[in-house]
Amino acid sequence: MIITASSFLNLSESERVKLKDSISSEILHDLQDALSVYNFTLEENPMGFLGISGNKMEITKRMSEIESLLEELYDRYSYTSTVCMAVSILLGIWQGKIILRSADLKQKLDDFGALSEYPETEHSRAAAASFRAGVLVFAIGKEGRASERSKAWIDQFWDTVSGLGSCIQAIEINCSEPIPDDPLGRLISSYTNSAKTELKERLDHWGFNLAKIEMSEVIGALLARQTTIAVEFASAPAIWTPHSAPLMLRTMADVYITLAWILKEPEERAKKFVDDGLGAVKLELAHRKNS
Repeated sequence: MIITASSFLNLSESERVKLKDSISSEILHDLQDALSVYNFTLEENPMGFLGISGNKMEITKRMSEIESLLEELYDRYSYTSTVCMAVSILLGIWQGKIILRSADLKQKLDDFGALSEYPETEHSRAAAASFRAGVLVFAIGKEGRASERSKAWIDQFWDTVSGLGSCIQAIEINCSEPIPDDPLGRLISSYTNSAKTELKERLDHWGFNLAKIEMSEVIGALLARQTTIAVEFASAPAIWTPHSAPLMLRTMADVYITLAWILKEPEERAKKFVDDGLGAVKLELAHRKNS
């Protein structure tokens, strides 16, 4: 089961007041301090009822921390992101939402302790991979579980966060390779430059929506893959033969069919495409474990 802060949205106003009153003043102050920037930026978030600590001027100064934090969290292999995923799994275990055998629980706790040395040791890297895989497994097949209120909050969160900080990496596509002097070279360079230009125009037009990240990433990745295959194929005249060319063209046909299918219902089918890939990874891991 996915453990999300959005579940606090299901509490009534009286339940929120009761929960807040049950927290000791010392712990409540720590929670308010830790969540102050979060609650100040997104007033209607699920944890907003806990309030904030400090004045608005102090909190505004701390807003500068968000950009560097987001950069770490967007990288799922960073220390911060890895620990967050590990904590979410442990919370699920302690809440009884994730059931493990005692031996598996001992291993998970041991793995969590090893993360203090991540990514320096082999144990810590293996532990991090285990927690990352666990988070992906819990994300499979959960469509329809979230309430409409939770979905609205998630959309609001990404709409707000996407406007904070700068992009981690701008997309750069070199669309002006040097033109050779020979006729075949000019033909190939003209085609590859045109293909890259069209890819850039399509990606710019398609845009990127953090609230619908699967749709943005899947379709953008498939367009980029198709262009890469076409450019590499065009750049290798030696494989323009009846024996080699069909191998490349078959791959391009597979990408086209997949993309055409997803574009019928982009948002839903992009998620299914991701889930299918995660299922394949899970199956492969199970086979390797048995081996």
